[in-house]
Amino acid sequence: MKTFVLEGNFPSYNIETISPLENRGDVAENFLPCPLLNVPDTVRTTRNRPFFIPDSMGECRAQLHPAVRIGRLGRHIAPQFAHRYYDALTLCVSFSDGALLQRLRAAGLPWDLARAHDGSVCVGEMLVREAEGCEMQKSTMRLLVDGEEMVAASCDQLLCDVNRLIASISCYYKLCDGDLILCGTPSEGIRVGVGAHFEAYLDDRKLLDFYTK
Repeated sequence: MKTFVLEGNFPSYNIETISPLENRGDVAENFLPCPLLNVPDTVRTTRNRPFFIPDSMGECRAQLHPAVRIGRLGRHIAPQFAHRYYDALTLCVSFSDGALLQRLRAAGLPWDLARAHDGSVCVGEMLVREAEGCEMQKSTMRLLVDGEEMVAASCDQLLCDVNRLIASISCYYKLCDGDLILCGTPSEGIRVGVGAHFEAYLDDRKLLDFYTK
C-alpha cells in the first residue's frame, strides 16, 4: 500500500515552486500545485498508538492533513470519475525532521529522508463515505496539542481538490485499494517534543487522540 503526502495545498501554506496556481491558465490537467512525496508504508500508525520520536530527529514538527483512502484499482483516471475511486476519508498527523527538511529543500534534494521515519504518519479513524454520508469539501478540521487549538481549516480551501488530486497522481502511479493520500496541510508545522497530546477533529468528530513518546 502506498502513502502519498502532498506538501502545502492550502492558501495559508502553498509552497508550489513554479508560480502561484491561480496565475497559471495554461497548466496541464495533471499539474500538482505542491510537491508530492511517496513515502514507505512503514510510516503508518493506526489505532491511536503513540509516535516515538527518533533520537536522530533534531527538530520534530507535526502537521495536520485531510486524507482519503483509495478503494479500487485505477490509472489515468479522468477528474470527473475520480470520486468513484476513494471510499473513506480521515485526518492524519504527520511528523518530520524540520531542520533536515529545510536543508534538503535548500539543496534541491528529495525530501524523503525527513518524512520517512517509522510510524511518523498517525492515521485517524476512517469514515466510510457511503455509510457516513461525509464529503471532504464540506468538512472542517482542527488540531489540538495539549488542549490548545493549533490548527483550524476548512477543507474547501484545498487549492487542488480531492478529485483533481486523484486524477493527477494516477497519471504517474497506479492507485490500488488501501493507498492513502494526504491531501495537503494548512501550516508549515508545529514544533513538539516528548509527551505532547494530540487530538484531531473532522467537524465535531474526534478521529485521533494520541501522545508522542
